[in-house]
Amino acid sequence: MDNPDIFGSPYLNEEFKEADIYTNDKYKISKVQMRYNLYNDEFQFKNKNMIMAIADPGRIDKIVIGDELFIYLNDKKQKTVSGYVKQWNSQLPAVVTKMKVNFFEKEKPKPYVEPKPDRFERAQDKHYLMKSKNEIENISSVKKLIKSLGDHEVELTEFVKNKKMPSHKELNVDTVHYLLGLCDLTGELVRKAVFLAGKDKSKDVLVIKDLVDEIYGELLKFEARENELRKKVDSVKYDLKKLEDLVLDLKLKGKL
Repeated sequence: MDNPDIFGSPYLNEEFKEADIYTNDKYKISKVQMRYNLYNDEFQFKNKNMIMAIADPGRIDKIVIGDELFIYLNDKKQKTVSGYVKQWNSQLPAVVTKMKVNFFEKEKPKPYVEPKPDRFERAQDKHYLMKSKNEIENISSVKKLIKSLGDHEVELTEFVKNKKMPSHKELNVDTVHYLLGLCDLTGELVRKAVFLAGKDKSKDVLVIKDLVDEIYGELLKFEARENELRKKVDSVKYDLKKLEDLVLDLKLKGKL
């Protein structure tokens, strides 16, 4: 649906990018020019002068386009999510994101209000925790997500740093409780950083330290009037200090 009279775009990215396609029968198709149509939930590719879509997405194991990984969830009976999703880490359990674009027809003119044209609008992304392709659940709390990810918490930090952490509106919680959960997240990350340091994964420790530093900086922008929230924000400061000491120790030992 490429129409210059329609505002917005149905695509994740308008331009085609080089991608690799992996099928369920272990077949690989390399260097395919592709783009993702969010409105139709389909990957399109160029075939000579024609633009075509993958006819049988159920055969797809994964599509790697640039540095992004997409998989196809074939079970339409799945109550949580189906179709193409972005997978944030390569191993399970994994955070996956369902992206969608809606189409709205132009509005009728109203007094003193400029009518909106035919348009595509990006819907709010929805995030899930996938333990297997048959076991997928909504991300309902930050703390639960961290514990569920186990050894893959570093990938979660990248998920957060890319500003894909679900908002308090997506989680259907008020702002204060969302911030309290975010404060709890830093404590979990400190414990993970200590574990990673013991495994000589110093660069991952540094990633976690930088993330907690960023979280603390954002929390300081809020005027914490709630007594519990003030205490939690203070705890983040101490978590950050622990991580800074840990990073310094690693540097002194020549591991960073």
